[in-house]
Amino acid sequence: MLALFLVCVFCKQKYSRITYQFLLVLKKRLLKFKKKILLDFLFFIFVEIHKNFNFVDHKTIMLIQNGFITAF
Repeated sequence: MLALFLVCVFCKQKYSRITYQFLLVLKKRLLKFKKKILLDFLFFIFVEIHKNFNFVDHKTIMLIQNGFITAF
């Protein structure tokens, strides 16, 4: 009975350590994934805005603001 109790306690401690490490790794991966998705999403929004933007007006505005064309 005592041996069974000790095995259960050991397995529980080992399991909780493994679970804790797994959750830490999962958290790190989710944060990394979240940053990557956020950057990709912002880039996509930027591209979509510029695809629908009138570049003639944009170049005129840039010409007036800076004295030379910086738009492409």
